[in-house]
Amino acid sequence: MSPQHILMLLGMNLIWALTMLAMKVVIGEVPPLLFLTLRFLLTALVLIPFMRLQHGQMKMLFYLAMTAGGVQFALFFTGLSMAEDVSAISVVGQLAVPFATVLSMIFLGEEVRWRR
Repeated sequence: MSPQHILMLLGMNLIWALTMLAMKVVIGEVPPLLFLTLRFLLTALVLIPFMRLQHGQMKMLFYLAMTAGGVQFALFFTGLSMAEDVSAISVVGQLAVPFATVLSMIFLGEEVRWRR
């Protein structure tokens, strides 16, 4: 990797770590579910102008967003509010990728080879 790529990698990790710290600070001041609602509202206000309606699919998209986004982040922010150590939450959050991979192999029959 070039030095520029290493700097970009370090910068992304720094931004992600600062985001976790900022969320912990905000959740210390605001209830987790209110923070979730405000975050989703802000995201919706920014993205709605770019959204195209897909007739016949919006109902399913809404249900998917509420379960995948709403439930996951509600549990995540509630856990973050109760956690003493933000770094532990960060590590556990990163374990979502290997768990999703294993579950996709079990339930969906995905073939994951050593390279992936």
